Amino acid sequence: MPRGATLSTLALFVLVAAAGCGGSSPSDPDPVAVASVDVAPASSDILVGETVQLTATPKGANGETLTGRTVTWNSQDTDVATVSSSGLVTGVGEGVTDITATSDGRAGSAEVSVSPVPVATVELDPPGPVALFTGETAQFTATMKDIDGNVLSDREVTWSTDDEAVASVDTDGLVTGESDGSAEVTATSEGISAMAAVEVSDPGPVFISMVTPTIVVEGQTATITGSGFHPTPSQNSVTVDGVAATVTQATTSTLEITVPVFACAPKRGADVVVSVGAETSPAEGVTVSPPDLLSMAVGDQITLTDPSALCLQFDEQSSSERYLIGVQSVSEVESTLTGVRIEAVAGAGPSPQLLPPEAVQRSSARLTGIDHEAAARAVRHRVSEMAYMDRARDLIEPLRRATPFRPTPAYRTGPALIPGDVTEGTELTVRFPDFSGDFCNSSTDITVIVRKVSARAIIVEDVDNPVGGFTAPDFDDMGADFDGTIYSTVVDYFGEPTDMDANSRIVIVLSKMVNELNGPAGFAGSVDLTPASQCPASNEGEFFFGRVPDPSGLHGDPVALDAARLFLRSLVAHEFAHIIQLSRRMDLGGQFMSSFMAEGGATAAEQYSGFAFEGRGEGQNYDNTVIYPAFGGDPHGYYQALGDLVAYFGHDFASGRNADAPEQCSWVGTAGETSGPCFGPRLVYGVTFSLIQHAIDLYGAGLGGPQAVQRALVDYTGGAGFQTLAAVFGVPVAELMATWAPMLYIDDRFVDPLLDDFQFPNWNLRSLEDAWGAAEAALQPRARTFGDFMDDVSVRSASTAFFDVSAASRPATAIGLTDLAGQDLPGTFQVFIVRVQ
Repeated sequence: MPRGATLSTLALFVLVAAAGCGGSSPSDPDPVAVASVDVAPASSDILVGETVQLTATPKGANGETLTGRTVTWNSQDTDVATVSSSGLVTGVGEGVTDITATSDGRAGSAEVSVSPVPVATVELDPPGPVALFTGETAQFTATMKDIDGNVLSDREVTWSTDDEAVASVDTDGLVTGESDGSAEVTATSEGISAMAAVEVSDPGPVFISMVTPTIVVEGQTATITGSGFHPTPSQNSVTVDGVAATVTQATTSTLEITVPVFACAPKRGADVVVSVGAETSPAEGVTVSPPDLLSMAVGDQITLTDPSALCLQFDEQSSSERYLIGVQSVSEVESTLTGVRIEAVAGAGPSPQLLPPEAVQRSSARLTGIDHEAAARAVRHRVSEMAYMDRARDLIEPLRRATPFRPTPAYRTGPALIPGDVTEGTELTVRFPDFSGDFCNSSTDITVIVRKVSARAIIVEDVDNPVGGFTAPDFDDMGADFDGTIYSTVVDYFGEPTDMDANSRIVIVLSKMVNELNGPAGFAGSVDLTPASQCPASNEGEFFFGRVPDPSGLHGDPVALDAARLFLRSLVAHEFAHIIQLSRRMDLGGQFMSSFMAEGGATAAEQYSGFAFEGRGEGQNYDNTVIYPAFGGDPHGYYQALGDLVAYFGHDFASGRNADAPEQCSWVGTAGETSGPCFGPRLVYGVTFSLIQHAIDLYGAGLGGPQAVQRALVDYTGGAGFQTLAAVFGVPVAELMATWAPMLYIDDRFVDPLLDDFQFPNWNLRSLEDAWGAAEAALQPRARTFGDFMDDVSVRSASTAFFDVSAASRPATAIGLTDLAGQDLPGTFQVFIVRVQ
């Protein structure tokens, strides 16, 4: 191809390509300008809230329609109508406005007229009929709504009445009764009306002819018949015994009311009064009754637990009745002391006549020549033993939580101090805790000699014990007693102990060091069940330390040999139970038992061991001839803790009676707590024992028997005190206490098969009281008759204020309980009542 042709073709291609890639030709026409905008429809009529769609059409100078042009919309008065960017118009308020559409600077408009939504219905309140006395007024209101039920506001209303001589109405709908007759009030808006009937009458005198029923009940319905009542319930004011009642229905001759509820008022006479406007009826007498009058047979018990409803209501009665009422705290916090007011108010009925004291056959046997020093030593033992147990618990509990351990050989730090193969006559060293200091870390080494190795015990004696002490036959007897009776009995009830020192035995250490403490007769604690790596003073085994005979008193108070022998059985049984309680709880990982639970259980171990030694059984209602050696009972003191009940009842064994017993005396404290005027360390033993024993008497058969219950109490790991009782017995502690406390008074005082749940099958508590030959030894409820009385008492945790309320005949009586300020008692209070005669 010739070179010149190629270049010409390429030039032509470039020119054509350049023209195809864009740019404008001088010959392209300009866009057609918008000359006008047509808006359709040109006019519209809509209601408030309705919409209409407008369309805008831009046009050129020749009237041609232009497409693809932008249009903007605008309302001249947005209080009348608004318009969206697409031309949708919405009515807002009454009026006329122009809607404008603009495109390329040219505009067109349409007129929109907005009218209010018409009234469809009118509703009157009240709707009628309305009853008025002459001169009385009633305010009516009219509500206008559209067809959809929407409320319409700012509409004019015209009020009228068809008989202004009977009822007139002002421009605001206030109707006034003018004279007797009937009239119709009308409200009209936009031609729509509503009517209400009005009945007008002359008010006559207000009078009550009768009230039914004849005995009106608080909170229930009653009917008043009479005249002059207002047919509108709210226009009648009714009082019953001065308190407003609620009127629920009304005519001019009858009123239906709800009788008011009063604050622990007795069944009584009262006045009913009706007021209508300025008119008030004469009073009409009625009998007002509380809704729940008590109806109880002998042996029945009712317990009230709602602090806002601690009220006992009795009807009038002409026969003889006697009730035991207890105001009871179920708090476990020993320091809780609450003032309580018990107030009785008499209503209708005969004047009360107090019944004479109960007739009960009493024993003529009396304790004489009481060794008060020995009794004081027993009390000091309780205090010291509790103090050691409490202190050890406080020391060991944090250690075992921080570094868990169990009282098993695996946790010992070395060989057993007293191995199982030890022989009699061998001398060994054991650690005696420093009672005056930190006995987890501080102790004194004492040299002991093995006196007896039995199947279940290793009995060792301090080589420095004073002369006149235990003899070889004594040690033989100790081994035989422990192996033959104490071990098997206590284990049967409480479970096997651990064996930290792997000697299959309990080590009994008899040392003058215990005497020198001048307090405990013996003790066992958790320190010796703790690894020596955590408690250097630990003997790392199941140890019991006991006092020794010291006739000359070289190491404290004199202790005669015979006295030491006699006391040892019950002491060992008690402390062995502690060893089981502590070791099993520690082995299972549960927290230690509270003081009262531990001591109540260990006291039971004394009873069970005494029964085993003496061949006795449960449920025999033993009297003071079994309890006290002075009456022929066994001298070993198995049952001495029953005397703690006498202390709880108020006997101080020296100077008479503690006036605030038992209500200010608690049995849930520790050695460091006062527990009220009855000397708490005594109560923790015998009183707690009686509670647990009575719960076993009531519920034990269904739980596998006493042994199963006591083991369950020891092995429970979910709590220390009340929580343990509730979990094992499956009954709230408040319920256990509500049946136990009346038993303390009723047992063998009121002998009736209907009162069997309130007896103490193992023991005759009346005989126990009689043994002391003093009224102060008996539980003495405050004796009151039905009628007006008021007592202020203070009740400590877990205790009870008792009232013996009786009458040969009585008026209706309400007995209410509050705090001293008249307010509700704490939620830890309950009130029980038992009919005993």
